[in-house]
Amino acid sequence: MIVIIADAVQQAMAGSYKSVTEGLKLAGTILGWAVLIDSLDSKFPQWHLSGRQPLLVIRDGTLVRRNMERQNITEDEVMEQLRLHGLDSTHKVAAAYVENDGRFSVILRAGTRSAEPEHRLGVNQ
Repeated sequence: MIVIIADAVQQAMAGSYKSVTEGLKLAGTILGWAVLIDSLDSKFPQWHLSGRQPLLVIRDGTLVRRNMERQNITEDEVMEQLRLHGLDSTHKVAAAYVENDGRFSVILRAGTRSAEPEHRLGVNQ
């Protein structure tokens, strides 16, 4: 949002708008909408206006390719995240989600344990 506001004000200063006031009005409008959406989202969280739901990418050991395509996530990226969780395949995974902040959450099938992460030189020592 800061980049959008900065671009709006920069355009006003560079002369694309008729006055600096127009750029400031645009920046105020953007800021106002952001505040309104955030307040509505906190009052009515079920609407999910400013945030998205976690995205399911693995269900019962199977990649959910439609969701992966929607977020431009490759199979290699999913497998990399599984390895970071100590897993070498999707077979042990009941569900895996891409969270709002981009991190992956992995839920293992009942009775399954992830492997301990490797101790690498300079890490975990």
